[in-house]
Amino acid sequence: MNFSLMSDGYPPAVIRKEDRERYLDALERASVEGDLEEFTLLVAERVQESLCLYLEAAGEELPEQFRRPASRGPKGPIL
Repeated sequence: MNFSLMSDGYPPAVIRKEDRERYLDALERASVEGDLEEFTLLVAERVQESLCLYLEAAGEELPEQFRRPASRGPKGPIL
């Protein structure tokens, strides 16, 4: 998945530990039922978060709708 994203110019989707169950449920639903909605939404959220982290690290100003609260920090190891 991340290879495909990065090949198309997107940052990787980092699935955090707290998203593990949601990720596995969405992956199973996509695989068994062919329902990609939840999986696509989760990947899009994680790609957006990665992009925000990259832009912040580069010193770029984020649009208001993408800004994270100041108290929010890393949430633990990835999946």
